Amino acid sequence: MAEKGLNLHNIAGGALAFVNPWRTMEFTTTKAVWSPDSRVPTEEKETITVQGKLQPANLQTLQEMGFTLREYQYWRVYLNLNATQIDKLRQFGCDTFVCEGNKYRIVEKMDWQQMNDGWTEAYCYLDEAKND
Repeated sequence: MAEKGLNLHNIAGGALAFVNPWRTMEFTTTKAVWSPDSRVPTEEKETITVQGKLQPANLQTLQEMGFTLREYQYWRVYLNLNATQIDKLRQFGCDTFVCEGNKYRIVEKMDWQQMNDGWTEAYCYLDEAKND
C-alpha cells in the first residue's frame, strides 16, 4: 500500500492567506494549426487555471542555484495540485503564466509529489508587467 504524503500547506495555507494570499494563475499554451485550405495557420489557445502563492525568492538560494541576480527579480511560486493536475500541467509544456495581469516565466521547477502530495515549487521572474 502506497503512503500518502502530508501536505502541510493544505492545513496551514488558509490561516496564512492574510500574509501570502492564494492567487489565480493562468497557464496558456498556443498551437499553430495548419489547414490544407489555407496558407496561414490558425492559432489555438488552451488555458489551465490554478490557485497558487507567489513570494520573493531567497537570494542566497538563487546564488547557490547559479542565477544571475542582476538581470531579474526572482520569485518562488507554489502550486497545490493533485497528481493528475501536475501531469496535465507538465504535458501542457507551458513555462509562462499570468497572475494579476503580470506575466511570469518559470526558470526552475521542483515537484514534491512524493514528499508533499502534490505541492509544486517553481522559480520564476517577472517577464512582462501589466500597464496600469
